[in-house]
Amino acid sequence: MPDDAPRMGKADLICNPQSVKIRFGKKGIVQIESLSKCILLTDLRLQENSVRRIGGLDACSKLVTLDLSDNRIEHIEGLSMLTALRTLSLGQNLIETIAPGCLDHLVSLTDLDLANNRLLKLENLGKLVALTHLRVEGNRIIAIEGLARLTKLKFLNITRNNVKKIARLQS
Repeated sequence: MPDDAPRMGKADLICNPQSVKIRFGKKGIVQIESLSKCILLTDLRLQENSVRRIGGLDACSKLVTLDLSDNRIEHIEGLSMLTALRTLSLGQNLIETIAPGCLDHLVSLTDLDLANNRLLKLENLGKLVALTHLRVEGNRIIAIEGLARLTKLKFLNITRNNVKKIARLQS
C-alpha cells in the first residue's frame, strides 16, 4: 500500500452476506467488526494489518481458515464460536501466553501457526485433538511438554527458541 493511501479502520471491513472469502491483507485494518451478516464466510485473511484484538467473529461459525498473521494481537480470544475452524494463523503478533480455554472450542483445528510471537511456553493445547501441524518457531519457548494428548500431531516446528526441556510428548 502506498504511504499516501488512506488506511482502513474498523468500519471499513464490511462484507456481502453471500461472501465466502474475504482477503484484505495490507489494508491498515485495525479492528474486526461488521461481520455479523457473514454467516457463509469460510475464509478470512487479514494478514499484515494493525488488528489488536480478535473479535466480531461470532456469526462466522462456518469459518474454516482464519489468517491474522502479522498484526498487533496480544491475546488469543474471541474464537469460541469457530468450531469448524481448521487453519488458524496467528504468527508474527505479540502473543505471550495461551490462556486457559481460549482454544478449547476449536475441535476441528488441524493447523495452528503461532510462530514469531513472544511465547515462553506451550500450554493449554490439550483439547486440540485434531491438530496435525503446529508452528511455534521464533518464540521464547524454554520447555516443550504436555503435548501427549495431541496424538494426531505430525509436524512440530520449534526452531529459533531457547528449548532446554522436552517432556511428556507421548501418553
